[in-house]
Amino acid sequence: MAAESAEVATPSHGEPIVPGWLSGVWQREWIEERGLRSSTLDVHYLQTPSFFGDVRIPRDRPHLSHASSFADLSDQELHALAQQRGFAGRTTLLGTTATWHHQIDFQPPDGAEDTGRLDLLPGLTPARKWT
Repeated sequence: MAAESAEVATPSHGEPIVPGWLSGVWQREWIEERGLRSSTLDVHYLQTPSFFGDVRIPRDRPHLSHASSFADLSDQELHALAQQRGFAGRTTLLGTTATWHHQIDFQPPDGAEDTGRLDLLPGLTPARKWT
């Protein structure tokens, strides 16, 4: 783990800054929760020094290029679209624990805190392992 990730840098205006290796645009290949690895979602992520954007699309979502509006979709296709998630807000990092503070959420929030441990994989900068 890079030494810079062990602290939360704070600029003069008081907003926390994430380490440089976390900033950028990337995709998450998998997530591990309670020892189980999952890759059911295509996760597209944007991280700036303070803010993030996250879009999650189920990998089994049907192809919808035939539709030019919601009226062109079946109830099943509309249900599949409703499973997508998107949110944006501010990111803080304390040690290896990141917290994503949702300020905009495409789906109603469930009330759970959005936290996770980030490990910088050796030799793969800027790749991330989410556990």
